[in-house]
Amino acid sequence: MVVKILVFCCFFLSSAQAMLSDGIHLAKDYVKFAETQEAFKASCYVYDRHRHILQTGVLIAPDIIMTAAHGFEGDHGPDGKLHLDGVIVGFDDTVSHNSVYQYKVHGLRTHPRYYHTDFPLQAKYDMVFLKLTEPVRGIQPVPLFEEKTFEQIPALYVATFGSADLPPGTLPQRRAFVLPEADVFTISGKDPEALYDFKTVMMGSIFFEPLDDPKPVKAHALEKELRTYLANKQWHQLNKPPYALTLPGSSGAPVFMNVTENGVPKTYVFGIIQSFSHLAGSSFRHSSGDQETHRILTKRRQKIYGLYQSVFCIPYKLNQPLHAHQDTPKIYRLSRHVKKILEELKDKKNKVKSVLKNTRENIFEEIWKK
Repeated sequence: MVVKILVFCCFFLSSAQAMLSDGIHLAKDYVKFAETQEAFKASCYVYDRHRHILQTGVLIAPDIIMTAAHGFEGDHGPDGKLHLDGVIVGFDDTVSHNSVYQYKVHGLRTHPRYYHTDFPLQAKYDMVFLKLTEPVRGIQPVPLFEEKTFEQIPALYVATFGSADLPPGTLPQRRAFVLPEADVFTISGKDPEALYDFKTVMMGSIFFEPLDDPKPVKAHALEKELRTYLANKQWHQLNKPPYALTLPGSSGAPVFMNVTENGVPKTYVFGIIQSFSHLAGSSFRHSSGDQETHRILTKRRQKIYGLYQSVFCIPYKLNQPLHAHQDTPKIYRLSRHVKKILEELKDKKNKVKSVLKNTRENIFEEIWKK
């Protein structure tokens, strides 16, 4: 289980994706916030030693990790072939080269539609599921849900090991922030895949501008005014936690949601970070060191409010098409593709157990005969 990472910082920063500070909270606030919820510990780093690529993932079952598929692009196709011997998963608070909390990967399954659709529709299916060689010890998985109905999406939380905004030589560490508001987005009204299964990407914190004393707005106010007010109201109710914009290293970072079931609080994985994007753009794939990324990183306050959004994909399908001002409750059901993948990965373990059991029985029979 234990492996060592020999090369870190410079390679991490070359393909990293992280968060952009909100200009209000200090860097340490994001680290401290990552300690406020037990579920955040399920957030892990996924490191490919061959290509020196770091991204974030989340433990959704004792031996299954969910992360972004584009981090494995170019190394394998729909058949799932990959040099898995160089991929490790770690659960330390800081990415470490000498840890007992690291696990090897045994196999993986990519969402089948990720490789069978055109850019930029891949954003909706940018997810891969990694099968570990053994169950993770000491960390409680945060599962996906089978079905939920929401009139309004609750506050969403992101826990990431992204490092694009960190000073050179700084080891990536788990940090967390809140998305005070989220909305759905269909790439095109004529998107055949959206019509096929009502699947879409989600956007977080588009219109959020922090206000110390948000003034109530009328129900028929402009969308930006209404969403800014609702986001601020929720942000204040949460005691003003750190918020951020995702940037190129947070790929695959879990988007958590807290709900109450029969009076008991429960946390689920609602999605994973896919990218950040300009509000007016139509490209929803990850960015990697382009000029726009550099501009945002070097001029942190420039164009942060209202022009960029966090983009994340969800493993759920909706019960109805999406419309801009649709206020009716929406039912989210686990995608049949994802459900099938999880069943296959779990069956792998059962098959191994079955083989071992049969082998032991055969040995006992041979001994008995003798």
